Amino acid sequence: MTHQEIIELATKVYGENEWHESALFHLEAFAKLVAEKEREALLQNTIQAHEIGGFTDVVPCAAIRARGEQ
Repeated sequence: MTHQEIIELATKVYGENEWHESALFHLEAFAKLVAEKEREALLQNTIQAHEIGGFTDVVPCAAIRARGEQ
């Protein structure tokens, strides 16, 4: 998520138009944690789907992990 996207979402939630630097820091940290949890859940679901289906292809898993490094 970009800096601007975080500001836009926070503005929708809180109705604020101006954000202090410390508030932005905390919002960005929170957004990063949420994204990390979502990637982990998606990764686990992908792994389970591959195990159930008997697939050994790890390309989707690698793509999810790589997304977290951006």
